[in-house]
Amino acid sequence: MTTSPSSSFVSRRAALAGLGAGGLGVAMAARALNASAQDAMDPATHLLAGVWQWNAYPEQPELSNFAIFHPSGTYTEWQPVAGEAIGLWRPTGERTADLLFIFTDANPAIDVYEPGIVTFTITIEIDETGDALAAEGTIDVRDPGGVQRATVPFRRPATRLTFDSNPTTGSIPATPASGTPSS
Repeated sequence: MTTSPSSSFVSRRAALAGLGAGGLGVAMAARALNASAQDAMDPATHLLAGVWQWNAYPEQPELSNFAIFHPSGTYTEWQPVAGEAIGLWRPTGERTADLLFIFTDANPAIDVYEPGIVTFTITIEIDETGDALAAEGTIDVRDPGGVQRATVPFRRPATRLTFDSNPTTGSIPATPASGTPSS
């Protein structure tokens, strides 16, 4: 029995097409398996995105400050002592992130403004409820010329702010509970 050259060519083409389709199927399956990991690393879908109340001054709850972790990966914060900060954040895991933000008031006194750059470099861990976080890092204080004046540790909790859970309704105390969320 003999086979014609054209039928061998067609069967090779069909075999190659089958291998290509199989490879595409494997690639699509791998992408589907990694979708949740990719979503966790997207600021727009990360658990941290939203509004949070920092426990900046436990001894003076009236000085609470509030921050927005924007879905774009940018960050804004308002604080009665230092004013407004701007920064950026990036997810590092499903419940973790890095945060970098800057204030331009280098004096921690509420009634004194002193020009300078105060840079916070922080790592964040969100607890299993998704409504509390612990943050730890450093604060770098520099004068307007960039000369370093101090580096101090930073460690604070924060509580998620929602319509049902906020300080004005009493559902979040003016001073959020301290502590470090567990993994």
